[in-house]
Amino acid sequence: MHDETAAARPSRYLVRIAARDEQALRSVLKRGLDVTSVEEAQAGAFRVRGIVTLEAIGRLVNDGFEVLVNGPVQASSPIETTTFEEWSTAMMADLDAQLRER
Repeated sequence: MHDETAAARPSRYLVRIAARDEQALRSVLKRGLDVTSVEEAQAGAFRVRGIVTLEAIGRLVNDGFEVLVNGPVQASSPIETTTFEEWSTAMMADLDAQLRER
């Protein structure tokens, strides 16, 4: 039997995961998720932003993490990726241009 609901369901979601301390942060990072950013939320707690599957969301919640789902990743809007070296070079070029304008 073919489940049309599952076929129509997005495969990945933009999320924010609350990690209460560094140990919880390490646990999230060891899961191999597509992490887009990590920021300190408050003293010792962290927010991890990423793109994860519905199954990964379920595992995180079952393991006690608070997960805020921001929405599905749209197939029509690809996510751009770059290497650190490319990003760093582009950022330095932008910074140099801004400094020359002053």
